[in-house]
Amino acid sequence: MFCFKDVAVGIKLNNNNNKPDTDELCRRRGKESETIQHITAACEQLAPTEYVKRHNGLAKSIHQKLAEAAELIEDKSPYYKYIPANVLENENFKLYWNRSILTDKTILFNRPDITFMNKKTKTPF
Repeated sequence: MFCFKDVAVGIKLNNNNNKPDTDELCRRRGKESETIQHITAACEQLAPTEYVKRHNGLAKSIHQKLAEAAELIEDKSPYYKYIPANVLENENFKLYWNRSILTDKTILFNRPDITFMNKKTKTPF
């Protein structure tokens, strides 16, 4: 809450009275009001790049924690330096990163970010 008020995130907001400036439209597209909600979830120009970076950053962190829990990696690098391998495997588990899944039926979105499989029970997660 404080970081927005202290302009750590530069939105078009007059800090003196917390009212929008006269030119409150988004700097990127100029169609919508530049609000926190718009910047974090609705800007058409940020969607293909910045949102994907944020999504992948979170997915990489989850991948790292799963790999550590399943003892697929030993290196304890910081989450921001971690680069997921496409396939990690040991005698108990398989962990895929951004890999297509073959299915009997055609599925439009068959490339999940993370697929975790218990090899003993043959159960995917």
